[in-house]
Amino acid sequence: MHCSAPLGSRSPRLTRKRLLLATSWFVFAGGCGPGVATPMPEPPSLIDPTLLGAPEITPAVASPGFVDIAGRPGAAPPNATVRVTNLDGQDLPYSTTAYPDGHFLVSVAAADGNELRFEWLTADQRSAPSDVLFLQPGSASFSLQPSPRFDCVELSPGFVLDFATTAADTVPLQIKNQCASALSIGAVTLRRGSPDFAPVSDAVGAFPPGSVATITVAHTATSANAAEDTLFVSLSQGGTVIRYPITLSARP
Repeated sequence: MHCSAPLGSRSPRLTRKRLLLATSWFVFAGGCGPGVATPMPEPPSLIDPTLLGAPEITPAVASPGFVDIAGRPGAAPPNATVRVTNLDGQDLPYSTTAYPDGHFLVSVAAADGNELRFEWLTADQRSAPSDVLFLQPGSASFSLQPSPRFDCVELSPGFVLDFATTAADTVPLQIKNQCASALSIGAVTLRRGSPDFAPVSDAVGAFPPGSVATITVAHTATSANAAEDTLFVSLSQGGTVIRYPITLSARP
């Protein structure tokens, strides 16, 4: 039996941050050998952009304006729901179900330059978002490129804010400037304009290195159903402007 070493994760040093599959392994005491369990990977913490691309076999009939995107085996947990949100539109997320080996095929309305958000969900888990740019400059083929992010910016709690489903709730988003110079926060908007969510305070303007800006988002349930939207926060530094999409989610 061959024992594999644990896989690590890495991040590029420049502004385009590639989110790689984080996989952890466990072994029973005693190492490799007869009677020792084979290391088993945990579900991926997010959908690895390097496992996404065009399907090997193109469907015979394609819907106008739609593109088929495939996830290779291991891209999602077995039988998980895979959701893709076009962050440059107002449509609800497109969804499909992963096969037992984790591969999937999803049809998405997308145009050149659109930013797509990939996530998987199970009965009790939700992955971190994985964001890519859909690039299709005047040709039938396309490529997916990790969305740009500032390496020196830290979000807490991250790219997803969870809210209570049936009660009024507020959740802060903290933006920590770990850069060598000031950052500026521009427009703070909602992708779909859901009445369930509203930024009740924002930190529009510049904030210096080492400081933290806080944007507080309020949720007021308009029904007992789940609600979701995306908060867009515009960050700029030295003439570079990057949009940060934050999923706002109130689920039962």
